[in-house]
Amino acid sequence: MARLVTRNYKKETFYEFLAARRYTWSAMFAVLITAALLGYPTPLLNNVKKMNLDINQREQVNEAILFLFYTGLRINENNVTMFYLLILGLAIERLAINWQENRFGCTHFKLQKFIELDMRREAIRADWDIPNPTYDIERYRRHYFRTDFNDLKKLMQN
Repeated sequence: MARLVTRNYKKETFYEFLAARRYTWSAMFAVLITAALLGYPTPLLNNVKKMNLDINQREQVNEAILFLFYTGLRINENNVTMFYLLILGLAIERLAINWQENRFGCTHFKLQKFIELDMRREAIRADWDIPNPTYDIERYRRHYFRTDFNDLKKLMQN
């Protein structure tokens, strides 16, 4: 009984942790997009600064850049690659979250079936003298969540 409680506890905590990771990822993604949008005027101002401007216009551009610097929104060219690295990190994190959610569709039972099929193929190639496996259909009952298992069992045995 204690083993089942521990197993159920581990399963529930896993899903709680996964939900927290998903929520944290969404918040980090929103902050990154907001920071990218706030820092968007900087490249434009850098391009305007390189243009031939008169002294008054150049002074206004420098004041705007200084304002962005004071507010922490100024991005120089080296920090743009940091945004790309952060986006790459968030993409990798999202793939990890998707893997933890459903293993991209590969459940434990499908993995066991793949292993069984691989062993059968190897037996055919190596010409092993092994009889065909017989299945105990009752083993599948606890993994089947619909109410028509008895009907399916009758169909499988015929």
